[in-house]
Amino acid sequence: MSKRRGFTLIELLVVITIIGILSAVVLVALNGARLRGNDAAIQANLSTIQTQAEVYYGNHNNSYGTRAYLVFGAGVDPAGVRCAGTGAAE
Repeated sequence: MSKRRGFTLIELLVVITIIGILSAVVLVALNGARLRGNDAAIQANLSTIQTQAEVYYGNHNNSYGTRAYLVFGAGVDPAGVRCAGTGAAE
């Protein structure tokens, strides 16, 4: 018997296939985590908006004011307002 040195082509292909399958599983899991992170950011933003709206309501004679005043009168550029995770304005 002769001593084997190195790997056969089949062995290398099997290892590359296994690595490909494992990387696909990891990418799917990471994508799910990214989506859950975006959802958490959206929930945090909504909670902040609710709190600020309640403070505004209390400080302005129990009135929320008009949307035009809230967006333009408060010095907020509507083009700069983005929803986390979607990229959509407002």
